[in-house]
Amino acid sequence: MKKLFSFMLVLTMAFVLAACGDSNDGSENTDDNAGNSEDPDTLVIGFVPSQDSGNIADNVVPLAERLSEKLGIDVESTVTVNFNALL
Repeated sequence: MKKLFSFMLVLTMAFVLAACGDSNDGSENTDDNAGNSEDPDTLVIGFVPSQDSGNIADNVVPLAERLSEKLGIDVESTVTVNFNALL
């Protein structure tokens, strides 16, 4: 009896959760930039150092230059003091 009750409870919960779901099949694109296929003029990269900020700051400039050469666009790189400053 206990197993039957547990099974009915799980089955009921499955139907309730399925009924609360969205009827969208996922084919509709709701992204704001979905139709925008333009390439950016500038790529901005931010880094948050975990330990040695001086070492990271020295490595960021060559990385940005290399990315700029390969991508053919301007790349700006910054090293911040914490994650909140990055946002």
